[in-house]
Amino acid sequence: ARGGDRAVARIEDALYDVPGVAVCAIIGRPEPTAPDAIASPASPSPSAENQIALAAIQLHPGATLDLDVLSRAVVALPEYARPHRVRRVDAIAMTDGFRPIKEAIARLDFNDGPDCFAWDARAQRYQPTARAAALPSHTVASPAGLDPRGAA
Repeated sequence: ARGGDRAVARIEDALYDVPGVAVCAIIGRPEPTAPDAIASPASPSPSAENQIALAAIQLHPGATLDLDVLSRAVVALPEYARPHRVRRVDAIAMTDGFRPIKEAIARLDFNDGPDCFAWDARAQRYQPTARAAALPSHTVASPAGLDPRGAA
């Protein structure tokens, strides 16, 4: 688990380099078998080496998420360590010790939605998921007013 803690810290450090990121949390989920699906939290828990990183980020009030800057921030990480999906949320629940409550993050849908972005290994950047891509671009970049579960 120690090596996992260091890997998570390295990913979080990269995300905190993105302007506007106030809080981030990394979780692992089993690698999906379908190319566009991220395994649900109810999936069996395999060993850590079969897990992919997913990130939830909360922005500072008024900040917008620049996918180019986000992509450049994680491109220096090894491919296996880059979050496969990033979901922007209105708020990340914290413990009294100011640590993200990962159980709440694990319940999020990382498959699709207006605030969900997928890593494109070929393009080496984050792309909006299918549902996010169908929305007007100002909706995707909007820092507030969207439900953290992905509902408008």
